[in-house]
Amino acid sequence: MKNFNVFLKILLITFLNLIFVTVFLFLTFKNPTFLKLENIKIDRISNDSIIIKSNAVFLNKNIYSIRGKNISIDTYYKDSLIAKSNIKTLNLKSNQESISENIVYLSTQQLSKKWNGFIGMDSIKLKSVIEGDFGPFNFNYKTNFQYSIPSRLFIKNFIDKAIKRQSFKIQNFRLEKLGLKAWLWNFDIQIKNQNQFDLILKKINVKVFAEKDEKNEVGSWNYNSSEIILSQGDKKIISGQFKTTLGGTINTFLSKINDPNLIFYVNSKIEVVINNQIFKIPYKLKIKIDPFTRKISIIK
Repeated sequence: MKNFNVFLKILLITFLNLIFVTVFLFLTFKNPTFLKLENIKIDRISNDSIIIKSNAVFLNKNIYSIRGKNISIDTYYKDSLIAKSNIKTLNLKSNQESISENIVYLSTQQLSKKWNGFIGMDSIKLKSVIEGDFGPFNFNYKTNFQYSIPSRLFIKNFIDKAIKRQSFKIQNFRLEKLGLKAWLWNFDIQIKNQNQFDLILKKINVKVFAEKDEKNEVGSWNYNSSEIILSQGDKKIISGQFKTTLGGTINTFLSKINDPNLIFYVNSKIEVVINNQIFKIPYKLKIKIDPFTRKISIIK
């Protein structure tokens, strides 16, 4: 009987301790704070989404570690839903920041609508709505946070995926007509689509400058003919004609007479269609012309 009473006392103390711990955890629990998305990099472009890999940074202010599950992150730009992300499980250490690698699905359609505005920005202000189950009692937690991401870096990353992965090769560069006011040059451009999606080039507007500061324009070329449709792995050749003024041509070549390689700077705007969405993409190249072979190579 005595042993039974001791057992009951131990059981009661354990039960009371459990209640105390439960109440303590309940009253002192602090919801985690979503701080930011960082290391944002475009991984690939799929049928209707741009797949982005990033790190979601959370802060756990509790004195104990907590776990989150079924976490959704909806990201808005000016009240328009542009991206979604899901995290199945998340372990947050006590009193410190924790990083979770996650995949964000950015709508190609929404990016196309906001593209022109993003181009001129240094940073993009976003709002993310976070919802999930956190803590020892799986409290459902929903909140939103505002933050900024570097626009120029994101735009450059997108262009690298959409355009710079194409194989551009300029060939057969030749003087077609030598006039008193202007010279006409013919050339061919070979384009290969190395992406995992189809690509359509609608318009190409090109200006060529003698120097990096783009003050001395050498000439220009525009492509407004039929659309260039490139399926995955396709390769096509288009022909163009480049016009330069006589004075500009002579002055440019005289200024570079001591350079064994003629360096020029190409500033172009390309209208691209990806997954039925139009993007007007600024695209710059640095090219080198061998004056003897007339071979043009792109300098990375």
